[in-house]
Order: sequence, then structure tokens, then C-alpha cells
Amino acid sequence: MSLITIQCRLVASADTRQFLWMLMSQKNTPLINEIFMRIAEHPDFSVWKEKGKLPKNFLAQQIAELKEDKRFQGQPSRFYASVHKMIDYVYESWFTIQDKNKFRLQGHTRWLEMLKPDTEILQCFDGSWEKLQNQAKKILDEIDSTLSHTRIVDKLFKEYEATNDPRIQGAIVYLIKNGASIPDNKVETEKKYKKLKRKVEIQVHKLKKQIEISAPTGRDLNQQKWLDTLILASLASTTMPLNQAQCDRWFSALKKNSPSIPYPVIYETNEDLKWSLSDQNRLHVRFNGLSDHTFKIYCDSRQLPYFQRFYEDQELKKANKNQFSSALFTLRSAMIIWKEDDGKGELWDKHKLYLHCTLDTDYWTVEGTQVVAQRKQKEVLNIIDGMKEKDDLRDTQKKFIQRKETTLARLNNIFPRPGKPIYQGNPNLFLGVAMGLQESVTLALVNVGEGKAILYRNIKQLLGDNYHLLRRRRNEKQKLNHQNHKARKRASFQQKGESNLGEYVDRLIAKSILKIAQEYKVSTIIIPLLSQMRSITEAEVQARAEERIPEYKEGQKKYAKDYRVQVHQWSYGRLIDNIKANSAKVGIVVREGKQPKQGTFTDKALQLALSIQQNITEGKIPRNTKF
Repeated sequence: MSLITIQCRLVASADTRQFLWMLMSQKNTPLINEIFMRIAEHPDFSVWKEKGKLPKNFLAQQIAELKEDKRFQGQPSRFYASVHKMIDYVYESWFTIQDKNKFRLQGHTRWLEMLKPDTEILQCFDGSWEKLQNQAKKILDEIDSTLSHTRIVDKLFKEYEATNDPRIQGAIVYLIKNGASIPDNKVETEKKYKKLKRKVEIQVHKLKKQIEISAPTGRDLNQQKWLDTLILASLASTTMPLNQAQCDRWFSALKKNSPSIPYPVIYETNEDLKWSLSDQNRLHVRFNGLSDHTFKIYCDSRQLPYFQRFYEDQELKKANKNQFSSALFTLRSAMIIWKEDDGKGELWDKHKLYLHCTLDTDYWTVEGTQVVAQRKQKEVLNIIDGMKEKDDLRDTQKKFIQRKETTLARLNNIFPRPGKPIYQGNPNLFLGVAMGLQESVTLALVNVGEGKAILYRNIKQLLGDNYHLLRRRRNEKQKLNHQNHKARKRASFQQKGESNLGEYVDRLIAKSILKIAQEYKVSTIIIPLLSQMRSITEAEVQARAEERIPEYKEGQKKYAKDYRVQVHQWSYGRLIDNIKANSAKVGIVVREGKQPKQGTFTDKALQLALSIQQNITEGKIPRNTKF
């Protein structure tokens, strides 16, 4: 399954926009905020936090109870379903982040406890570098050299835990400090050790703060929390913060630019959207629960064919009643969303209304649709067979089986769609895409069967004649940061956003990556898992600042701030989304891997590709899984 998201403007009358804005901002978002508050204040919240999930029926019970509250009455049933989906999504993400941070904290804390200078390690070897390096070489020889750098380090940590021999433990620490290798330069200076230790301490401190972060609180559309904090801060002469933590919370609340738009409304069912054509041949859409309101579709020429396909699927099913199944609609789900804008007038005039649609690219061609239909038929058959194995079926169960048999028959009818051969890549060719501060993007085309790289490409080679746009974007980003800094000093919270140049450069890079992948018949593109990138780069910046300006906190903060502006800033998430979207159109599998922290960027791209192959070989990732 390859899912992509497209968007369009929704244009409607002023009355319709006002009605929808009031419904979403005065009913739907406050309901979400209320449930967020109840969750955070629940006596069992600490237990849920430890388990990493909310009770099964808790959200449904809260919504059913609050539907009777006058503050939240009068919403369509799909809006209440959207509340459930939105809160479930937010907390699933929040719990996932908490679990990852706890796991990383355990690892960093363990490494901090293990860490010791070479002078201390040498004491176990009678001060002999030769004995230390011989022991380290012996440990490395027992590990499969074809493993990725990350897996070698993991094995070293496990071996450290499994032994009590101080000589082996010391040699393992020596190896990990030097990137799982034996360095030519034997001497580790005290300055180098302190820098390494401080870097780990910074990461531990940041992770602890992230774990202590408060639960989701919702969106303060009226800025009431900001005003309350401002009043408390203005009365500092009589109302002082109790401690530094409370002071930090006040400062964070005042600095935070809270969203001024309501939560989106999610439509999980593709038949909740009714498409139509006007006399001028313009697409319109209506939503279940908002049937009295019609919205015009405004999109660019690249996305128009997708919206036309949604209309064609619906009309074909309608014209051939009981012949086609909506399970094979190209559209999978949709979301109504307001986006902040600099318009004038009322809030529903100032901000713009958009529709985000998620579709499966496998449904775009007749060959892809046939593959999906076969998969769904198998799933339905398994359900039917499972139900028929039961004895004494109730009438409701018999009717359920009849509905499934009807669905099975409709899945045999494939929507008429254009034909296109399914992309077949070489299963041994992977394309690793490394990303970082110094080098935005580095590619490594790897033959994973042989464990060798075929070619490398850096950002300059990928962009070619458009490389000058990278410098232009960097200058634009620095200028924008400076302008927003001045705006914050003037207490202006309406800051400027960047132009579309960054998005254009992302598309050029993604297009170049896909071109190389198609040219060499790559089967899989591996992109980095960037959830840890922020903490890693922040720790590096902080450690660099402490090295350059020791024992002077204010100077370190200023240096770190200036250095962040100097290094190349990049929207990694947006670039990854472009790579995924382009690959999905062709049918190339995209997977996420853990990018190594050490080595050159070409080495990182190579190891990134090899690490995924190792997971496939060990059965941790199914070979044909798409992300």
C-alpha cells in the first residue's frame, strides 16, 4: 500500500464558511480540549502513561457523555467520530514518543555509566596500549564484519552486559568510543574525553526534560492561557514563581505561538464525500452531516486528475448499482482543515479552508487495482470461513455473512482504469539516502548482495544547474530568521513564513533521486529515521559551544544560537514526504532506517542501505512490505 495526500481549496459562500467555522471552533475543538483535560486530570493517567495506551472504551464513553452537554450539542455524527479519531491519533503519537524517549534515556544513561577515560581503562592492562588494542581486536574478530555499524555497536553493548571481566569491559568501552574500530592515534586527550562525556550528559538531560513534558492540552483558540500567564508575569512583584520550573513554564507559555485555528475534521469513510459537476464543469463536493452546504474544488493542474478520479469512481458505482464496491475507490479518507492566512475581516474570511484527501496509488491502474482486489478477497474469504466454522449462528451473524459474500462478488468487478506495467526493480539494488547538517542529502546506490556501493551522489550532483538555488534558499532562511527575531523583540507574534523556494528545491531533489532509482532499477529506497536527529544535532551544537567558550553560560548560548544560523537548515520531513510521494507513483518501496551517527555521509548512506537488508535477512522486516 502506497498512500499519498493531496489538497485543494474549498470555496463556499460566506454563510457556509461562517457556519463551518463556528461549528468547528465553538463546538468541535472545545470538545477535544475538554476530553484532553479529563484525560490529564484522571487519577489513573499515570497508569495509562506507563502502559502507553488509553483504556479501550474510555474515549467512546467520554464522547457519549459530553454529547449531552449543551456546550457540545448540535454536531453531525461524523464530527463526534472525528473527535474520537483525532484524540486517539494524538495520544497514540504522544505515547509512542514517550516510549522512544524512555528507551533512548535508558541507553544513554547506561552509556554514561560505562564511559571512562582511556587512562582508567589502561590500568586494567598494566598501562600497555598493545594489550588493550589486542583485546579490542580479539573482540572485533568474534563479530560478523558484514554487519552494519549500528548492529556491531549493539552487539558490543550486549557483550558488555554479559561479562564481568573488567579487561573485556574496558576494551568494549574503548571500541564504542572510537566508532567500533581501533584508532591509529592512541592518545585520548582529557579535553576530548570531557567533550564526549559532556555531550552524553546533555543528551540525557534533554531526554529527561522531554519525558517530563505535560500531556496534550488542546488548542487555546481564544489565547486565554497566554493572557492568564501574562497577567501572572506582570504581577511578579506580588506573585513570584515558586521555582525555576514554574518560571520556565511561564516563559514557555508566553513564547509559544498557539494555533489560532480549530482542529481538523476527519472523514474515515470515502462515501461520506459526495462529488458533483456544475454546469461550468467545475467539481463540487458535499459532506455527510453538512449536506445543505456545497463547496467548490480549487486545485492546481497536477492534482486535478485525482479529484476527477474520485468523481468518476462515485458516478460509475452509482450508474451500475450493486456492481462495484467502494472498497476499490481511489479515495481512502479525507480531512477538512482550516489554514492560517493573513486575510482581513472575520475569522472565516481571514483563514482559508482546505480539503486534504488520502489516496492509494495502487488503485490508480488496472493492474494495481487487481492486486488490491485479490488481497481484499482473501481477507473477506478468511472472515467468511471463520464465521461458518461456528455452530448455531444467530440471524445477525447470518446476515453479516451474506453482506460479506455480496462484497466478495463486487470485488470481482474492477473499475475501468488505465493500464500500466507494475514496476519491477532489482531486489539486490537499494538506494540509501543520508541527511544531515553539513550535507543536506547524500546518495549511495548499493548492491546489498555483495555489500558494495555502485555509485555515490552528493547534493551538488543531484541539483546540477539548480545548485545555486540551495545558496539562495539558505540566505533566505537566515534573513527570515533575522526578521522573525526582530518581530519577537517587538512582541509581534505575527511572524513571516518562508516562501515556496524550499518546497521547490525539495521537489527537485526528490525528482533527481527518483530518476537515479528508475535508471538503475532500484527496488528499495531507504530514508533515515529522523526522530533522533534533533537531539543529536542539539547535543553536538551545545558540546561545541562549551568547548569554544568554557565556563561561560551566556557566551555558550550566544555561540550555539549563531552556529545554528550558520549551519544549513533543512526541512527533512518535507523532503522525505516528497521522496515518498514520488516513489509511490512509480511503485518503488520506501523504508526507514536508523542513520549512523559517525563516519562520512557516504558511509552513512551505505550503512543505511545495508542495515535494512540485514533486517530483511533476519526476518524483522517482510521483504515486500511498503511504507
